Amino acid sequence: MPLQSIGREGFVLRSVAINGKRTTVVAANRSIGVLYGAFRLLRIAQMTGSLTDVSVTDRPKLGMRLFNHRDNLDR
Repeated sequence: MPLQSIGREGFVLRSVAINGKRTTVVAANRSIGVLYGAFRLLRIAQMTGSLTDVSVTDRPKLGMRLFNHRDNLDR
């Protein structure tokens, strides 16, 4: 899948071999996509304990991801 198709905030995670060494790559069109990809990579590592054979493509359905923070209700 070309990076153009994942949009501004999408990312691709892949386990690949580079010069014979296993590597996990986080690729995105923008730095915010890399950030979301890094968060997903950390989540995968925490949940599975392994980063071998990672293959994730994430493209948000919305043009921009938003958080709905409700921790400051007095504003």
